[in-house]
Amino acid sequence: MLTVGYSIPLTSLVPMPDFFKLIVLELGEMKGFFSFASFVIAAPIFEELIFRGVMLDGLLKRYSPNKSIFISSLIFGIVHLNPWQFITAFGIGLFMGWVYYKTRNLSLCIIMHFTNNLLAFLSMQFTNMEEVLENTFVESSGGLYNAIMIITGFSIIFLLCLWLLIRKFKQDTINKTSISQ
Repeated sequence: MLTVGYSIPLTSLVPMPDFFKLIVLELGEMKGFFSFASFVIAAPIFEELIFRGVMLDGLLKRYSPNKSIFISSLIFGIVHLNPWQFITAFGIGLFMGWVYYKTRNLSLCIIMHFTNNLLAFLSMQFTNMEEVLENTFVESSGGLYNAIMIITGFSIIFLLCLWLLIRKFKQDTINKTSISQ
């Protein structure tokens, strides 16, 4: 959700070199089971095992939760190797790091990562990536009003999900406290 909602507008704001546009276009043309399995299934499993399961878990043993989540998210963003994905990968890393810290549930992080990559994969299948790269986000979305509505919609969905998670975590904390008494 974050990837689709924020990467595309960012791509039109920050100029992308031609050689990098070619790489993005080639990625957008990847279709079939191997591409799906690599991007949607394997990447979430391996990345979550490494970044939340090993790195964040190890950092949490040495540093505060905020510092640990920030460091692992920063590295997660850098590993994505380009400035257009860095911001969304960093944001996703912060969010999933927080979820992992609160739940210690790696499977939940893998499912969220899988969902994010699935939405990104599907958007690449149904989006004319050449048009996205050549036009501004406002032009690609059909005007300023549509662009604002898209970003607002993704932001509302993200904030709603965040609010529901926070509420769930608070309820779980209350339940654990009442059980232990």
